[in-house]
Amino acid sequence: MSVVNGILKEELNRLERLQAKYSAILEDLPKGSLRKKKIGQKIYFYLVSREGISNPRSKA
Repeated sequence: MSVVNGILKEELNRLERLQAKYSAILEDLPKGSLRKKKIGQKIYFYLVSREGISNPRSKA
């Protein structure tokens, strides 16, 4: 059983490091989402975000 516990502890440690890494990467990205709009024959992408509106689903 100690071999399994060792493997599980290593995996937990690895996943915690990855979660911290991904959280840091996400913090650096701009807030909002991309929207695609077709104007004439061309397609344009816009960054859409809300400012000053609280999001009831946010944890902050």
